[in-house]
Amino acid sequence: MDSKRIEKLAAGVRDRLKKDIAESLGRVMGTESAERLAFPHGVANVERLAAGDADVLVEWVAYTWFNRLVALRFMDARGYTPVGCVTPRPGETLPALLSDARQGILHDEFPFKAGSRQRMMGLLDGSVPAANPLDEAYTLLLLSACDAYGSAMGYLFGGGAEHRSAMRLLHPSNLTAEDGVLAGIVAGMDEEACQSVEVLGWLYQFYVAEQNKAWNSSKDKAAAKDIAVATEFFTPNYIVRFLAENSLGRLWMLNNPDSELAGRMDYYIAPEPGQTGAFARIDGPEDITVCDPACGSGHILVYAFDLLYQMYEEEGYLADEIPQLILENNLWGMEIDRRAAEIASFALEMMAREKDPDFFKKDVDPHITVLEPIELERSELTGLRIAKNHGLLEAFGHLTECGSLYVPKPEDLQDVNEALAKLAAKAREYQAAAIIDQLKDMRAILEALGKQFDCVIANPPYMGSSSFNPWVSTWIKDNYPTVKGDLCTCFIKRGLALAKQDGYIAEVTMHSWMFISSYEKMRHAVINQHGIAAMVHLGPHAFDAINGEKVQVAATVFTRAHALVKGSYVRVVNPKEEAEKDKELRTAVKDLDGGWFYRADAESFKSIPGWVIGYWASASTLDAFKKGVQLNKIGQPRVGLQTGKNALFVREWWEVARNREWFDCPSIEASIESGKTWFPYNKGGEYRKWYGNNECVVNWENDGFKIRHNVDSNGKLLSRPQNTAFFFKPSITWSKVSSGAIAFRYKPQGCIFDVAGTSIFANEDTLKYLQGVLNSSIILTIAGILSPTLNFEVGQIATYPIIIDQELEPKVNQIVDEQRSLSRTNWDAFETSWDFQTHPLAQPGEPLIERQFARWQAECQVRFDTLKANEEELNRIFVTIYHMEGEVDWKVPDDKVSVRRANELRDVKSLISYGIGCIFGRYSTDKPGLILADAGQTAEDYRVKVPGSAFSIDEDDVLPVTALDDVTLEDDVVRRFRGWLAYAYGQGSLDANVAYLERVLGKSLRAYFSKDFYRDHCATYSVQGSGKRPIYWMLASPKGSFQALVYLHRMVKNTVGCVLTEYVRPFRARLAAHIGVLRATGAARDGATADRYQVMVDELEAWERDVLYPLSQRHVEIDLDVGVRQNYKLFRTDGGDALAKVAGLS
Repeated sequence: MDSKRIEKLAAGVRDRLKKDIAESLGRVMGTESAERLAFPHGVANVERLAAGDADVLVEWVAYTWFNRLVALRFMDARGYTPVGCVTPRPGETLPALLSDARQGILHDEFPFKAGSRQRMMGLLDGSVPAANPLDEAYTLLLLSACDAYGSAMGYLFGGGAEHRSAMRLLHPSNLTAEDGVLAGIVAGMDEEACQSVEVLGWLYQFYVAEQNKAWNSSKDKAAAKDIAVATEFFTPNYIVRFLAENSLGRLWMLNNPDSELAGRMDYYIAPEPGQTGAFARIDGPEDITVCDPACGSGHILVYAFDLLYQMYEEEGYLADEIPQLILENNLWGMEIDRRAAEIASFALEMMAREKDPDFFKKDVDPHITVLEPIELERSELTGLRIAKNHGLLEAFGHLTECGSLYVPKPEDLQDVNEALAKLAAKAREYQAAAIIDQLKDMRAILEALGKQFDCVIANPPYMGSSSFNPWVSTWIKDNYPTVKGDLCTCFIKRGLALAKQDGYIAEVTMHSWMFISSYEKMRHAVINQHGIAAMVHLGPHAFDAINGEKVQVAATVFTRAHALVKGSYVRVVNPKEEAEKDKELRTAVKDLDGGWFYRADAESFKSIPGWVIGYWASASTLDAFKKGVQLNKIGQPRVGLQTGKNALFVREWWEVARNREWFDCPSIEASIESGKTWFPYNKGGEYRKWYGNNECVVNWENDGFKIRHNVDSNGKLLSRPQNTAFFFKPSITWSKVSSGAIAFRYKPQGCIFDVAGTSIFANEDTLKYLQGVLNSSIILTIAGILSPTLNFEVGQIATYPIIIDQELEPKVNQIVDEQRSLSRTNWDAFETSWDFQTHPLAQPGEPLIERQFARWQAECQVRFDTLKANEEELNRIFVTIYHMEGEVDWKVPDDKVSVRRANELRDVKSLISYGIGCIFGRYSTDKPGLILADAGQTAEDYRVKVPGSAFSIDEDDVLPVTALDDVTLEDDVVRRFRGWLAYAYGQGSLDANVAYLERVLGKSLRAYFSKDFYRDHCATYSVQGSGKRPIYWMLASPKGSFQALVYLHRMVKNTVGCVLTEYVRPFRARLAAHIGVLRATGAARDGATADRYQVMVDELEAWERDVLYPLSQRHVEIDLDVGVRQNYKLFRTDGGDALAKVAGLS
């Protein structure tokens, strides 16, 4: 089946149908419509339906037509209809049903309602006028076919008088057109697609995909109408089969060990001998009951039907008896979305019809219960016990929100039956009759919800508690307090209650319940009271329809009874697509020694902190949990500060004034006395071990006064200063959220820590040993069990088992010291470090940059190799200490070594950035470290700080950047940069150094500065999670005719005026003069250049008028404390921007 074609079909037909039905409704409701004159009662029915909500009516009618048309197409393709109801014969374009009618052939299987036959024939012979007689005649034929199937499939083809009127009067237009809806359905649902009822489920998913995407991309709480479509995902076939075969199939095999069914179940894992646990004893297939409490379009029930059919066959039942027996005795489904429930029922009936040609005559409906709200008129319940059953009435009023999670109480059914009995005397009263019907529906739902089953199999809805609407949030907390984090975990608990005592519960759910602390009580219940028979741990990418890492799942078969046996586990978390996971799963089932298969006793999980479901933990890993000391007994892991609004209180260190920062403050008391504002802030960051990720600072002036008083409009405190006693103390820190492995970094005295940069505190020697073990491959194994969701919570880290070997501790600490030093040297070699001194390619004594790079490359390689060798030595040490020889790999992949090798292009660009910094005075080749990094500093400040320097920095903080070789300014960036090169490396090496730089860049310096420098600078001065925060800003006209670099920290209120008067206007004048020279030559080429320069002149005149001049009159002053993002916005007028556009800033 071509899923892309089915997706396109569903989306196209959906949009077309909704448009057609909306137009039909508007036409029919017209005061003088033809329909109103011809069918007044029908129009009145439609008006009553539309009075509630016209949009809801349009949606319902459109989807009902969709369901009916695809159902008829499926039956046509399978040969279940006496004539093609929607399908043409080969070589024809009209549906066979219509083609026959045009020849006077009507099929007795599809009888007409009174009067409809004559009207249809009149439309075809022209005696009855109509705007589109062929379409109207065909609509009547379709309705006759729907009526005929209404008795067998009333849920899809039936309906009351009002709904019948809506289907009769509101119908798709141009049904018979070659490019119409019907032709699209027939073409899209080709013979191949209709070989399996699976196509029906895919059509439903794709039909609601637009609503699903719209809700999931919003931040809205899920209203009642949203829950079904927001959680609708068609279950992949391999997951359905694994769940069904290891629950329903397992039950059959345990009762019939000689059955041949096992050979036909590709995903079935037989338990080890003696490890079956308790299971239901059955005499035959008629005894088995299966339920999907969130059945959607019925994919799981359809496969269960297939398995059950084979069981009946084995027992010798007659083929034409089996389908009826299955639907009557074996299968139940519940669903909150009527549309999906219709598909589920239809799919099961198609399975039955495939096996039994006479099935439609047997008046058997699948047990699919639609869970829709029932709101009783309270005034009619006076004196009845049900009036006081508030829990029942409230839940049924919100049944599309709680669905099958509602657990009936014993008194519920008693109260409903009592109400029915007492209201029976009033049955003739309209209001009483309506309530009686509602009570009967309520009773049927309660009976379904109150049953128990041998196998409960489901792909329940996934929705985190943050998306719950207020009613759902409160109801879930009250009824499912230990599993309230997600609807899917609520369904695990509900499934356990729906199953019989020796039954199975097979569900594919988010895997978070296996690991995170909020589900620890749930794990205790599963391990102590129930059991796990089988699981395939799929991780991310299990559903191709859901992209990315967000949805990580496991398909688990639980036992309702307590099972003291080994469960079977398959681990296929690495493949990135459904097909790959499916292949690995089938391979693992066939070859249990292939490396993906595990047997584990759930009792063993008790030795893992939090009773994590660490089924893949080896014996030595479990032993480490038993023998090791939990980390929180050795060090103190702590969660840090929550500012409440990082945009207000957190900056990158280079954004603010250096004289307002303190990087090694010893204590809170010292921070208060200093009067400083900004202090280092551990916020996690990208993967890096040992040292680094020192980028952020936080406003902790006066002991964090502003943060401590950060409140919302209602006075509620937004911040959460916590564990402040640990502020400024040395620690090791890690990133709470990671895309891969965890990494621990040393933070010396002076830092505050964030919730995303949680930290561990201890004395210096203990911190060294802890950092050594935590950065080892041993802890990667431990973390894979305790933190497999890649969210490394402090509570998980606190339980990591630490084994201290006192003999090896000095050696470990010595290696850690060296690792920190190597990593710090690497980090400080680049200008985004606050301890940066001078560029590694600008060291004294070597005039050629190319040789400087060769030296640097060798230095980096030695550092890289040493760091890697040291890590591998630490790994070997801890593999021995933890007795995991041969089990844990001690080798370190190159991409996990946390220092950089040299990179010629990157490092040359970095050198150019350093050179620009020297020209602006941020750095100096005559003095290490930062020079000008406070607010509003001048060239005179530089001369004071670097006395005797022969290099003249830029006086006015403006470096014009032009792309033209023939029209430049004296202060041009290329001239200034060449001047710096001559000063730093010597005039004699200037040409060689320029040639080298341009060769590495692959372009001239002028082309690089005008096209690439600012983009590279923004990329360098950006941080994961924060965005771009450049310190050199590019003023640029809209099309880049003029550009100039300025240094943020030296900007003053007349900087824009200076750019305008000293650079833009002179440059424009030079352009204008050069235009005259070019035109005077009379050469065509010069004329074209002059035209291009004239466009530049015109652009600069407009830019001056609309942007630069207005800004120059404002005398814009920046405040470094508010950060780059806010300051960047100041250089904007209604006429445009002065600064080059930067994503996230402009």
